[in-house]
Amino acid sequence: MIPNDHAIMMYKFGKNQWIEKILEGQLSFSCAGAFINQAKVTGNTVQGDELEGVFARLLRDDQRVQRMREKFGNNLEEIYDGDFVFLRRKRAKFKPIFCLFAYTAGDAITDGEPKSLGKQKVRLEFDPRLFTGFANESMRNVVSNSHQFTIAFFQPKPFVDRVRMAMAKNNLPYQMRAVEYIDFHTEFYIEPTEEYPELFIKSDKYAYQHEARICLTGERFSTIFDRYPLSVIKFNPQDYKIIHGNIYVEFTADFQQTLSINP
Repeated sequence: MIPNDHAIMMYKFGKNQWIEKILEGQLSFSCAGAFINQAKVTGNTVQGDELEGVFARLLRDDQRVQRMREKFGNNLEEIYDGDFVFLRRKRAKFKPIFCLFAYTAGDAITDGEPKSLGKQKVRLEFDPRLFTGFANESMRNVVSNSHQFTIAFFQPKPFVDRVRMAMAKNNLPYQMRAVEYIDFHTEFYIEPTEEYPELFIKSDKYAYQHEARICLTGERFSTIFDRYPLSVIKFNPQDYKIIHGNIYVEFTADFQQTLSINP
């Protein structure tokens, strides 16, 4: 029985040359600052997001705003939004992040809409923005194999096992989990800690991305353009599949009811 919050499929979108590096065992970490910059400079709001890393949206006169000013000083960034203000730690923009599309058992229940228990087909339709945002027309029409638009499908367990082994080998503190999507038009507050939980929340307008992240909480870039290469064991051919175009996925899921035991 697979818990609802566990990934049953993982995907990575991008140029073929970067996907091939992953398959060879090199994960390249970027950072929230790069995603912010991409949205501002290129207007690409699929890969980019100007509000990456915010931990709160509060009324300007909320006591927590002053408390955060006193706690973080020059490390606090304030982004005004009418009567509200978004708060972001500047250091959060420099934490190395690796992102994936992670489809969970809970997503399969949502898409399958099972009316009864047992096996049935489920269809995963990728949002068209994933194809347009990660592959512009110049990528689609290239002759060079290295620049070809590519989707890599990973079996979750081999991928996660490799990441955990690499983190243990290099003694790297990290967080790895799905992104939580929340309404950025309402008031919210995430207590900022050394585990940087704000890097695992995004606006619900990005919910179609089904994103999971790995964050190296003990590392920090000098600039938003830096990259962190993490070496993992090379992937075996049975652990992944490669696609070079728009796709949908159909699979058979076995829906079973779980019993909750009250103490």
